[in-house]
Amino acid sequence: MVIKDAYKMDRQQIRLSMKRRAPIRVIGDPPCLGRIERMARGVQGGTSRRLRSGKKGSRRRHRQRGGRSGTRAAIILFSLTILAIVASVAIWLYQRGRERVSSQFEMARKAPVVERIESRFESPTEDQSRAIVMEAIGAKDEAAVLANFRLNGVAPAEVLEFLHREEALHGPGRVKSWFGSIDPNNTLVESISVERVKDGKTASSIAMLTPDENGAWKLDFDSFAGKCEPTWKTVVSGEAGEGMVRIWFVEDSYYNGVFVDEAEWLCFSMARLDSDVRLFGYCRRNSPQAAAIASILNRVRTNNKNEMYPFRATLAISRPEGAEKRQFEIKRVLAEDWLLTDKAFDGSPGPVK
Repeated sequence: MVIKDAYKMDRQQIRLSMKRRAPIRVIGDPPCLGRIERMARGVQGGTSRRLRSGKKGSRRRHRQRGGRSGTRAAIILFSLTILAIVASVAIWLYQRGRERVSSQFEMARKAPVVERIESRFESPTEDQSRAIVMEAIGAKDEAAVLANFRLNGVAPAEVLEFLHREEALHGPGRVKSWFGSIDPNNTLVESISVERVKDGKTASSIAMLTPDENGAWKLDFDSFAGKCEPTWKTVVSGEAGEGMVRIWFVEDSYYNGVFVDEAEWLCFSMARLDSDVRLFGYCRRNSPQAAAIASILNRVRTNNKNEMYPFRATLAISRPEGAEKRQFEIKRVLAEDWLLTDKAFDGSPGPVK
Protein backbone atom coordinates (compact mmCIF):
# COMPACT_ATOMS: atom_id res chain seq x y z
CA MET A 1 0.00 0.00 0.00
CA VAL A 2 2.78 2.34 0.95
CA ILE A 3 4.64 1.44 -2.18
CA LYS A 4 1.61 2.25 -4.35
CA ASP A 5 1.07 5.64 -2.64
CA ALA A 6 4.70 6.48 -3.02
CA TYR A 7 4.51 5.56 -6.69
CA LYS A 8 1.53 7.83 -7.23
CA MET A 9 3.25 10.72 -5.49
CA ASP A 10 6.36 10.24 -7.59
CA ARG A 11 4.26 10.33 -10.78
CA GLN A 12 2.49 13.48 -9.67
CA GLN A 13 5.78 15.15 -8.81
CA ILE A 14 7.22 14.11 -12.13
CA ARG A 15 4.10 15.41 -13.96
CA LEU A 16 4.25 18.73 -12.09
CA SER A 17 7.95 19.10 -12.71
CA MET A 18 7.63 18.52 -16.44
CA LYS A 19 7.44 21.58 -18.68
CA ARG A 20 4.15 21.72 -20.61
CA ARG A 21 4.67 21.54 -24.31
CA ALA A 22 2.43 22.78 -27.04
CA PRO A 23 0.72 20.05 -28.99
CA ILE A 24 2.34 19.07 -32.19
CA ARG A 25 0.71 20.98 -35.13
CA VAL A 26 0.56 19.95 -38.72
CA ILE A 27 -0.05 21.88 -41.92
CA GLY A 28 -3.67 23.06 -42.14
CA ASP A 29 -4.29 23.32 -38.37
CA PRO A 30 -5.78 26.63 -37.24
CA PRO A 31 -3.42 28.97 -35.41
CA CYS A 32 -3.38 28.93 -31.64
CA LEU A 33 -3.73 32.47 -30.30
CA GLY A 34 -3.51 31.67 -26.64
CA ARG A 35 -5.48 34.02 -24.42
CA ILE A 36 -7.04 35.84 -27.31
CA GLU A 37 -8.35 32.56 -28.67
CA ARG A 38 -9.90 31.70 -25.35
CA MET A 39 -11.55 35.11 -25.14
CA ALA A 40 -12.97 34.69 -28.59
CA ARG A 41 -14.37 31.34 -27.59
CA GLY A 42 -15.99 32.99 -24.66
CA VAL A 43 -17.72 35.45 -26.96
CA GLN A 44 -18.95 32.64 -29.16
CA GLY A 45 -20.29 30.95 -26.10
CA GLY A 46 -22.77 33.78 -25.52
CA THR A 47 -20.95 36.75 -23.98
CA SER A 48 -21.89 40.11 -25.46
CA ARG A 49 -18.89 42.15 -24.37
CA ARG A 50 -17.39 44.43 -27.03
CA LEU A 51 -13.68 43.82 -27.45
CA ARG A 52 -11.31 46.76 -27.61
CA SER A 53 -9.96 45.41 -30.83
CA GLY A 54 -13.52 45.70 -32.20
CA LYS A 55 -13.25 49.49 -32.19
CA LYS A 56 -10.69 49.39 -34.90
CA GLY A 57 -12.90 47.10 -37.02
CA SER A 58 -15.82 49.46 -36.43
CA ARG A 59 -13.82 52.37 -37.75
CA ARG A 60 -12.89 50.28 -40.76
CA ARG A 61 -16.54 49.48 -41.43
CA HIS A 62 -17.46 53.18 -41.08
CA ARG A 63 -14.78 54.04 -43.58
CA GLN A 64 -16.19 51.47 -46.01
CA ARG A 65 -19.72 52.82 -45.61
CA GLY A 66 -18.44 56.37 -46.06
CA GLY A 67 -16.63 55.33 -49.25
CA ARG A 68 -19.77 53.81 -50.71
CA SER A 69 -21.83 56.89 -49.78
CA GLY A 70 -19.24 59.15 -51.35
CA THR A 71 -19.33 57.12 -54.57
CA ARG A 72 -23.12 57.35 -54.75
CA ALA A 73 -22.99 61.11 -54.14
CA ALA A 74 -20.40 61.50 -56.89
CA ILE A 75 -22.56 59.55 -59.34
CA ILE A 76 -25.62 61.65 -58.48
CA LEU A 77 -23.63 64.88 -58.85
CA PHE A 78 -22.22 63.73 -62.19
CA SER A 79 -25.71 62.83 -63.46
CA LEU A 80 -27.12 66.20 -62.40
CA THR A 81 -24.24 67.96 -64.13
CA ILE A 82 -24.92 66.07 -67.38
CA LEU A 83 -28.63 66.90 -67.17
CA ALA A 84 -27.82 70.56 -66.59
CA ILE A 85 -25.53 70.61 -69.63
CA VAL A 86 -28.14 68.91 -71.83
CA ALA A 87 -30.85 71.31 -70.63
CA SER A 88 -28.58 74.31 -71.29
CA VAL A 89 -27.80 73.11 -74.82
CA ALA A 90 -31.50 72.46 -75.52
CA ILE A 91 -32.45 75.95 -74.31
CA TRP A 92 -29.64 77.50 -76.35
CA LEU A 93 -30.73 75.67 -79.51
CA TYR A 94 -34.36 76.64 -78.96
CA GLN A 95 -33.49 80.33 -78.40
CA ARG A 96 -31.15 80.27 -81.39
CA GLY A 97 -33.94 78.84 -83.53
CA ARG A 98 -36.38 81.54 -82.44
CA GLU A 99 -33.77 84.25 -83.04
CA ARG A 100 -33.17 82.94 -86.54
CA VAL A 101 -36.88 82.90 -87.25
CA SER A 102 -37.24 86.44 -85.93
CA SER A 103 -34.30 87.57 -88.03
CA GLN A 104 -36.35 86.74 -91.13
CA PHE A 105 -38.04 90.13 -90.74
CA GLU A 106 -34.74 91.92 -91.21
CA MET A 107 -33.40 89.36 -93.67
CA ALA A 108 -36.09 90.29 -96.16
CA ARG A 109 -34.07 93.40 -96.95
CA LYS A 110 -31.18 91.21 -98.12
CA ALA A 111 -33.29 89.20 -100.54
CA PRO A 112 -32.30 89.54 -104.20
CA VAL A 113 -34.19 92.10 -106.20
CA VAL A 114 -37.00 90.53 -108.19
CA GLU A 115 -38.93 91.88 -111.11
CA ARG A 116 -41.95 93.90 -110.08
CA ILE A 117 -45.36 92.58 -110.95
CA GLU A 118 -46.91 94.84 -113.55
CA SER A 119 -50.00 96.64 -112.32
CA ARG A 120 -52.10 99.57 -113.35
CA PHE A 121 -51.89 100.84 -109.76
CA GLU A 122 -48.99 102.86 -108.46
CA SER A 123 -47.32 101.47 -105.36
CA PRO A 124 -47.36 103.59 -102.20
CA THR A 125 -44.20 105.26 -100.95
CA GLU A 126 -42.59 104.21 -97.67
CA ASP A 127 -44.29 107.05 -95.78
CA GLN A 128 -47.65 106.22 -97.31
CA SER A 129 -47.24 102.52 -96.47
CA ARG A 130 -46.37 103.33 -92.85
CA ALA A 131 -49.40 105.60 -92.56
CA ILE A 132 -51.75 102.91 -93.93
CA VAL A 133 -50.45 100.33 -91.44
CA MET A 134 -50.67 102.71 -88.47
CA GLU A 135 -54.24 103.58 -89.40
CA ALA A 136 -55.10 99.90 -89.68
CA ILE A 137 -53.58 98.64 -86.40
CA GLY A 138 -54.99 101.66 -84.58
CA ALA A 139 -58.57 101.10 -85.80
CA LYS A 140 -61.18 101.59 -83.07
CA ASP A 141 -64.40 101.10 -85.02
CA GLU A 142 -65.77 99.11 -87.93
CA ALA A 143 -65.55 102.06 -90.33
CA ALA A 144 -61.78 102.26 -89.78
CA VAL A 145 -61.49 98.51 -90.27
CA LEU A 146 -63.38 98.62 -93.56
CA ALA A 147 -61.26 101.54 -94.78
CA ASN A 148 -57.87 99.98 -94.00
CA PHE A 149 -58.17 96.17 -94.06
CA ARG A 150 -58.59 93.62 -96.82
CA LEU A 151 -61.06 91.37 -94.99
CA ASN A 152 -61.57 88.32 -97.26
CA GLY A 153 -64.98 87.69 -95.72
CA VAL A 154 -63.91 88.30 -92.11
CA ALA A 155 -66.35 90.35 -90.03
CA PRO A 156 -65.03 93.78 -88.91
CA ALA A 157 -65.94 92.86 -85.31
CA GLU A 158 -63.48 89.94 -85.46
CA VAL A 159 -60.72 92.30 -86.60
CA LEU A 160 -61.43 94.72 -83.74
CA GLU A 161 -61.37 91.84 -81.26
CA PHE A 162 -58.02 90.67 -82.63
CA LEU A 163 -56.47 94.14 -82.41
CA HIS A 164 -57.71 94.59 -78.84
CA ARG A 165 -56.34 91.18 -77.80
CA GLU A 166 -52.94 91.81 -79.40
CA GLU A 167 -52.56 95.13 -77.62
CA ALA A 168 -53.57 93.62 -74.28
CA LEU A 169 -51.13 90.73 -74.65
CA HIS A 170 -48.15 92.40 -76.35
CA GLY A 171 -48.61 96.15 -76.06
CA PRO A 172 -49.42 98.85 -78.63
CA GLY A 173 -48.11 98.28 -82.13
CA ARG A 174 -45.62 100.45 -83.96
CA VAL A 175 -44.19 100.32 -87.45
CA LYS A 176 -40.59 99.21 -87.39
CA SER A 177 -39.14 98.33 -90.81
CA TRP A 178 -40.33 98.91 -94.34
CA PHE A 179 -39.41 96.03 -96.64
CA GLY A 180 -40.86 97.51 -99.80
CA SER A 181 -42.15 95.32 -102.60
CA ILE A 182 -41.91 91.56 -102.10
CA ASP A 183 -44.56 90.44 -104.61
CA PRO A 184 -45.21 86.83 -103.50
CA ASN A 185 -47.47 84.56 -105.55
CA ASN A 186 -47.05 86.90 -108.53
CA THR A 187 -49.08 89.48 -106.61
CA LEU A 188 -48.30 93.15 -106.06
CA VAL A 189 -47.44 93.44 -102.33
CA GLU A 190 -45.79 96.03 -100.09
CA SER A 191 -44.64 94.85 -96.66
CA ILE A 192 -43.84 96.43 -93.30
CA SER A 193 -42.90 94.87 -89.98
CA VAL A 194 -44.96 95.74 -86.90
CA GLU A 195 -43.48 95.45 -83.45
CA ARG A 196 -45.13 95.29 -80.03
CA VAL A 197 -43.24 95.49 -76.73
CA LYS A 198 -44.57 94.69 -73.27
CA ASP A 199 -42.75 93.79 -70.05
CA GLY A 200 -39.46 93.57 -71.93
CA LYS A 201 -40.80 91.03 -74.44
CA THR A 202 -41.10 91.76 -78.15
CA ALA A 203 -43.68 90.37 -80.59
CA SER A 204 -43.35 90.98 -84.31
CA SER A 205 -45.55 90.49 -87.34
CA ILE A 206 -45.56 91.46 -91.01
CA ALA A 207 -48.21 93.71 -92.51
CA MET A 208 -48.80 92.93 -96.19
CA LEU A 209 -50.48 95.65 -98.28
CA THR A 210 -52.30 94.94 -101.54
CA PRO A 211 -54.51 97.13 -103.75
CA ASP A 212 -58.22 96.48 -104.10
CA GLU A 213 -60.09 96.73 -107.39
CA ASN A 214 -60.16 100.51 -107.05
CA GLY A 215 -56.44 100.86 -106.36
CA ALA A 216 -56.78 101.51 -102.60
CA TRP A 217 -53.94 99.83 -100.70
CA LYS A 218 -55.09 97.90 -97.65
CA LEU A 219 -53.62 95.59 -95.02
CA ASP A 220 -54.46 91.91 -95.59
CA PHE A 221 -56.01 90.74 -92.31
CA ASP A 222 -55.62 86.95 -92.63
CA SER A 223 -51.89 87.15 -93.31
CA PHE A 224 -51.37 89.79 -90.60
CA ALA A 225 -53.17 87.64 -88.01
CA GLY A 226 -51.49 84.45 -89.26
CA LYS A 227 -54.82 82.65 -89.39
CA CYS A 228 -54.87 78.85 -89.43
CA GLU A 229 -57.95 76.72 -90.06
CA PRO A 230 -58.47 75.11 -87.63
CA THR A 231 -56.37 77.03 -85.14
CA TRP A 232 -52.69 76.18 -84.72
CA LYS A 233 -53.40 75.09 -81.14
CA THR A 234 -55.96 72.59 -82.39
CA VAL A 235 -53.53 71.19 -84.96
CA VAL A 236 -50.57 70.75 -82.60
CA SER A 237 -52.74 69.20 -79.89
CA GLY A 238 -53.58 66.32 -82.22
CA GLU A 239 -57.30 67.08 -82.29
CA ALA A 240 -57.18 67.95 -85.99
CA GLY A 241 -55.69 65.60 -88.57
CA GLU A 242 -55.62 68.17 -91.36
CA GLY A 243 -55.83 71.88 -91.93
CA MET A 244 -54.54 75.03 -93.58
CA VAL A 245 -51.59 76.55 -91.71
CA ARG A 246 -49.50 79.68 -92.04
CA ILE A 247 -46.08 78.73 -90.75
CA TRP A 248 -42.34 79.43 -90.75
CA PHE A 249 -40.46 76.74 -92.62
CA VAL A 250 -36.91 75.37 -92.55
CA GLU A 251 -35.30 72.22 -93.94
CA ASP A 252 -34.97 69.36 -91.44
CA SER A 253 -33.94 65.70 -91.31
CA TYR A 254 -36.40 63.92 -89.02
CA TYR A 255 -37.18 60.78 -90.98
CA ASN A 256 -39.19 58.32 -88.93
CA GLY A 257 -42.34 56.20 -88.98
CA VAL A 258 -44.26 56.33 -92.24
CA PHE A 259 -41.79 59.00 -93.48
CA VAL A 260 -38.63 56.99 -92.81
CA ASP A 261 -37.51 56.77 -96.47
CA GLU A 262 -35.24 59.73 -97.25
CA ALA A 263 -35.16 58.76 -100.90
CA GLU A 264 -38.91 59.31 -101.16
CA TRP A 265 -39.54 62.28 -98.83
CA LEU A 266 -38.26 65.77 -98.10
CA CYS A 267 -38.53 66.89 -94.47
CA PHE A 268 -39.18 70.38 -93.07
CA SER A 269 -39.77 71.87 -89.64
CA MET A 270 -42.92 73.98 -89.30
CA ALA A 271 -43.18 76.52 -86.49
CA ARG A 272 -44.73 79.81 -85.42
CA LEU A 273 -43.44 82.70 -83.37
CA ASP A 274 -46.44 82.55 -81.05
CA SER A 275 -45.94 78.87 -80.18
CA ASP A 276 -43.19 76.67 -78.74
CA VAL A 277 -44.41 73.56 -80.59
CA ARG A 278 -42.75 72.43 -83.80
CA LEU A 279 -44.36 70.17 -86.39
CA PHE A 280 -42.73 68.22 -89.21
CA GLY A 281 -43.96 68.48 -92.78
CA TYR A 282 -43.09 66.04 -95.56
CA CYS A 283 -43.56 66.20 -99.30
CA ARG A 284 -42.58 63.70 -101.94
CA ARG A 285 -39.43 64.37 -103.90
CA ASN A 286 -39.99 65.54 -107.49
CA SER A 287 -43.59 66.46 -106.69
CA PRO A 288 -45.27 69.81 -107.51
CA GLN A 289 -45.08 70.63 -103.80
CA ALA A 290 -41.33 69.97 -103.71
CA ALA A 291 -40.85 72.19 -106.77
CA ALA A 292 -42.91 74.97 -105.19
CA ILE A 293 -40.91 74.82 -101.97
CA ALA A 294 -37.63 74.86 -103.92
CA SER A 295 -38.88 78.00 -105.70
CA ILE A 296 -39.60 79.67 -102.35
CA LEU A 297 -36.14 78.73 -101.04
CA ASN A 298 -34.51 80.26 -104.11
CA ARG A 299 -36.53 83.43 -103.67
CA VAL A 300 -35.60 84.05 -100.03
CA ARG A 301 -31.96 83.03 -100.29
CA THR A 302 -29.43 85.50 -98.90
CA ASN A 303 -25.95 86.46 -99.96
CA ASN A 304 -24.63 83.54 -97.90
CA LYS A 305 -26.13 80.66 -99.84
CA ASN A 306 -24.72 78.06 -97.47
CA GLU A 307 -26.81 79.39 -94.58
CA MET A 308 -30.32 78.01 -94.02
CA TYR A 309 -32.96 80.56 -93.08
CA PRO A 310 -36.58 79.95 -92.17
CA PHE A 311 -39.16 81.19 -94.64
CA ARG A 312 -42.92 81.64 -94.64
CA ALA A 313 -45.49 79.59 -96.49
CA THR A 314 -49.16 78.70 -96.37
CA LEU A 315 -49.78 74.96 -96.60
CA ALA A 316 -52.55 72.41 -96.67
CA ILE A 317 -51.39 69.51 -94.48
CA SER A 318 -52.76 66.13 -93.45
CA ARG A 319 -51.61 63.48 -90.98
CA PRO A 320 -51.63 60.03 -92.66
CA GLU A 321 -52.53 56.85 -90.82
CA GLY A 322 -49.62 55.54 -88.75
CA ALA A 323 -47.82 58.91 -88.55
CA GLU A 324 -46.68 60.43 -85.31
CA LYS A 325 -48.68 63.22 -83.71
CA ARG A 326 -46.38 65.92 -85.09
CA GLN A 327 -45.89 64.45 -88.56
CA PHE A 328 -47.92 65.76 -91.52
CA GLU A 329 -47.82 65.33 -95.25
CA ILE A 330 -47.79 68.55 -97.26
CA LYS A 331 -50.69 68.10 -99.63
CA ARG A 332 -50.64 71.57 -101.22
CA VAL A 333 -48.45 74.68 -101.18
CA LEU A 334 -51.14 77.35 -101.23
CA ALA A 335 -48.89 80.42 -101.05
CA GLU A 336 -45.21 81.22 -100.88
CA ASP A 337 -45.94 83.65 -98.06
CA TRP A 338 -49.04 84.19 -95.92
CA LEU A 339 -51.13 86.07 -98.47
CA LEU A 340 -53.52 83.84 -100.41
CA THR A 341 -54.55 84.49 -104.00
CA ASP A 342 -57.03 82.83 -106.35
CA LYS A 343 -54.56 80.11 -107.38
CA ALA A 344 -52.45 77.71 -105.34
CA PHE A 345 -48.73 78.44 -105.63
CA ASP A 346 -47.92 74.81 -106.52
CA GLY A 347 -50.47 74.86 -109.35
CA SER A 348 -52.68 72.25 -107.70
CA PRO A 349 -56.38 72.47 -108.63
CA GLY A 350 -59.13 73.33 -106.21
CA PRO A 351 -60.19 76.33 -104.16
CA VAL A 352 -57.60 78.20 -102.12
CA LYS A 353 -58.89 78.69 -98.61
